[in-house]
Amino acid sequence: MKIIYIPQRSDLSAEYELGDDKVIAHMNGHQETFNFQNMPDGRADSITADYLPICPVVAAERVDGDLTVTLLHWYGVDAAEDEKQEREVTV
Repeated sequence: MKIIYIPQRSDLSAEYELGDDKVIAHMNGHQETFNFQNMPDGRADSITADYLPICPVVAAERVDGDLTVTLLHWYGVDAAEDEKQEREVTV
C-alpha cells in the first residue's frame, strides 16, 4: 500500500496505523478504521468518517491490485519545513 500525505495547516492532529490495506486513524481520543481490503480496481466514489470530526482520507485508488491512499497530514504553527511538504511512503 502506498500512502500519500497531503500537508494542511491546522490545530488538528491525527495518528495513523497502516497495514493490510487498512488505515486506522486516531483523532482527539476517537478512532476509525478505513478498510480497503475488498476494494476492486478503480477509485473510491466516496469516503466518509462516522466517528471522527473530519475524514482524514482524501482518496483511495487501486490500480492492477496496488492500493494508493491519500491522507491529510495536519501540521502546527511551529512545524518544520519538511512537515509542510507532500510525501509518500510504502507500507
